[in-house]
Amino acid sequence: MPRRRPLLILASFAVAIVFTAGGCDRLFGHQIEVVFRTVDGLESGDAVYLRGIRIGTTGTPFLRDGSAVVPVYVRDLSVLPSRGVIFLLSDDPRDPNRKGLVGLSIGSDPTASARPRIYQGASNELELALLVGASKAKQLFNGISGFLGSLIRQ
Repeated sequence: MPRRRPLLILASFAVAIVFTAGGCDRLFGHQIEVVFRTVDGLESGDAVYLRGIRIGTTGTPFLRDGSAVVPVYVRDLSVLPSRGVIFLLSDDPRDPNRKGLVGLSIGSDPTASARPRIYQGASNELELALLVGASKAKQLFNGISGFLGSLIRQ
């Protein structure tokens, strides 16, 4: 029995490291991918938000066919609309020293039944405006400003 104790301590320590490093999303979640033109400053473990709520973490970005692809680990796929989400690369509203992804709902498709595994990303506000149009981008920016302001006041 005494021989098992060090192994149990080591296993407990390993589990604690995985959970504190954001690995919980990876162990018990689902992976989607977000495709960007560039992801300067984004690192594995950065936060992913949708409607002001942290829904997951990023994996290590990689290149595929000339685009930057970011694996995103979300705990629950049902929080993502079936269509109409673009992820914007921005400063993390809760940690200004890090980057993060903010999911923006641009409308949904009521006829879509399955959630995609690959989403579009915008590396900056100009790319977002080009993707969704100037009018919709202005609405989204106003929503982001409200979200950032509410986090700062907390």
